[in-house]
Amino acid sequence: MSEFLKNQQIDFHIYILNQIDRYRFNRGALLNVGFLYGHPSCEYFALHDIDLLPNNPAIVYEYPSEAGPLHLTAPKYHPFYHFEDYFGGITLIRREHYMKVNGFSNRFWGWGLEDDEFRLRIKDAGLTVSIPNLDSGSKNSYLHLSPVGASQSDRDAKNWMDAARRKRDRLHGYRDVQLNNLPQLIYLTTSGYPFVQIDVNMSRQDAAPDELFDLKASFYTGNYQACIDEAQKVRVSGEKIVERDCFVFRSYIAQNKFRVVLDAIKSSADASMKAVRLYAEFMAGAPDKKNAVLSQLDDMLQKDASNDVVVLMAASAYYTVGNFEAALRCLHQSNDLECLNLSVKILLSINRVDLAGKEQKKMCDLDEDSILTQLATAWLNVARGGPKIQDAYHIFQDLQERFQSTPFLLNSLAVCNVNQGRIDDALDCVKEAYDKDSNNVETLVNFVTILSLSGKIELAKRYISQLNEAHPQHPTVLEWAAKEEEFDMLSSQILANRA
Repeated sequence: MSEFLKNQQIDFHIYILNQIDRYRFNRGALLNVGFLYGHPSCEYFALHDIDLLPNNPAIVYEYPSEAGPLHLTAPKYHPFYHFEDYFGGITLIRREHYMKVNGFSNRFWGWGLEDDEFRLRIKDAGLTVSIPNLDSGSKNSYLHLSPVGASQSDRDAKNWMDAARRKRDRLHGYRDVQLNNLPQLIYLTTSGYPFVQIDVNMSRQDAAPDELFDLKASFYTGNYQACIDEAQKVRVSGEKIVERDCFVFRSYIAQNKFRVVLDAIKSSADASMKAVRLYAEFMAGAPDKKNAVLSQLDDMLQKDASNDVVVLMAASAYYTVGNFEAALRCLHQSNDLECLNLSVKILLSINRVDLAGKEQKKMCDLDEDSILTQLATAWLNVARGGPKIQDAYHIFQDLQERFQSTPFLLNSLAVCNVNQGRIDDALDCVKEAYDKDSNNVETLVNFVTILSLSGKIELAKRYISQLNEAHPQHPTVLEWAAKEEEFDMLSSQILANRA
């Protein structure tokens, strides 16, 4: 990029904005921070996606006209987004114009909408967006360095613009971007060219502090050991102690360390802890013992349906044995985010995308920024397919960057890759997940699926053997066994008829 600008004899500074807080990606606020640092010395700005590089010398990073911004990655030039109203990627804008529109809104957390709302600000300010006249098209104007999905339809584009209009923010912009502390400036050099990385720690006035945030984040993203370790550091009191301990013991359950839970939680424990203990007993017990544990969980639920942990443990047990109707009946009694998250998961597993969407909407109304809401949104996007799969990919990728990479997140990325035909990328994700935990059942299932799609049947058989040995009661293993038995029976019948 530096060499490209040098060849055009342009004086420039490069700022890389890096969000390091616990919140979702906020592109608009990051660009506002970049403007605040650059505006004393820069007459105009390139609002630049980091994964786009110009590939045509005719693309000139020139001073925009008085009429308004110059959109370099117009739809006919962008390698991915081709719908008519697309606005984003790389835009050149004068300093005074950025100030006139008050920059970007700081309200858009997560991927999308901030560019569309910014375009509405430009229009309201009486400015006009222009585009370059190039001899190249969408396939050779720019290099796109990130994985991409299917093209976005015109209808989806219209929906995004309509959503941006509904979420107009006419009050906030670069002048009041909220930070927890001053950004850290890191001065770096690559290939002899200097640039500045600005590490930004965002703040949200609408986000109440939660002493257990890091612990919960580890649990929700599948980093169970980190959840256990974090519990040793955090200092809480009152009801938070029980909440903390429930997450710790649920982490042990997720690691199949059932005896730790059964030995640690006594009969005199809080109802929430008793429910967790019963769930550990359920998971550890033989198939013929599970109904007795389910009856105990049902009894607890009838006595106190207001306890969200009791609801969640009972529903989780029913979900594990494939009794989805009973699980949903339990979850219907709670509006807790974890319970709603499990409802979305179950409804998607029975192909009720419509009902899953309603539960996800409830989650957004309660806490749009919650990790649980983001996960539910990503699962829903995968189920809806098309361009939504790429949105899901971005959510999982964002969680992976904000927290640690885990088999759960890597498997989620693999699913997105498979659905977009990126089999090699999916296989890389599953291999990395396998290196982290070679006995993870979801990793093994995905390994078998992806290797089969790749035509590597003999290699897939090895992981089927590992699955059968390590997880004989897993629903997928039982389903495969039933299908094999049915296939063998039909084959015998066909052979008998031929004889």
